[in-house]
Amino acid sequence: DFARDAEPLEADFLVADTNDKLVRALIKLSNLRRDRHLRVEPAAAGIRIEDETQEAPIRFLPDYGDSQPTRFFVSTVADEAELYGDVQVQPGDVLTSVSGMPVTEYRRRVEPVLRYSTRAQGDWEFAIALNTEESIFGPELDLEGEVTYSLERADGSEYQITMPFLEPDSLRW
Repeated sequence: DFARDAEPLEADFLVADTNDKLVRALIKLSNLRRDRHLRVEPAAAGIRIEDETQEAPIRFLPDYGDSQPTRFFVSTVADEAELYGDVQVQPGDVLTSVSGMPVTEYRRRVEPVLRYSTRAQGDWEFAIALNTEESIFGPELDLEGEVTYSLERADGSEYQITMPFLEPDSLRW
C-alpha cells in the first residue's frame, strides 16, 4: 500500500529545511513506486542537491545464488587498493559489513534513494552503492571520507580493510 509506505516519509518533508533535504525526501517518495522509469530530476532553475560522488577502490557484485538475503562479493579491486591495509583483498571475498553495519542494515538505510523496479535490479544498484559515497545518501550515512569493509574469504577467515573514498577519475581499474 503506497499510502501506508509513504506515511513515515512525512517527517522527512516536515524537517526539510534545506534543498538537499527536500530533494532527498522527494527521491525517497518517488522511489517507493519501485518503477525505474520514473525519477526525480532537477529543473533548470529549480532546487538542486549537491551532487558529489566518490568511490572506494573496490567494487562489488550481487551473488544471485540461493542465499537470502542476497550476498555481495568483491568483483574488482583498483590498483590503489593495495595502498590500504596489510591484507590483500581478493575477488570473490564476501562482504559481511560496511563500517560496522551488517550488510542488511546498510542496505535498509541506502535503499530508499536507489531507483529500481525488480529485486535483481535492486541488488545491482545496491552493489554499485557499496563502494560509493554520494551526497544523495544524506547525513545519516556520512562515512566521513572512508569506509571499513568486513569481508570473508572462501576458507571462512574474516578480515577488515579501511579505504578512503577517492575521485572516480583517479582510480585505475
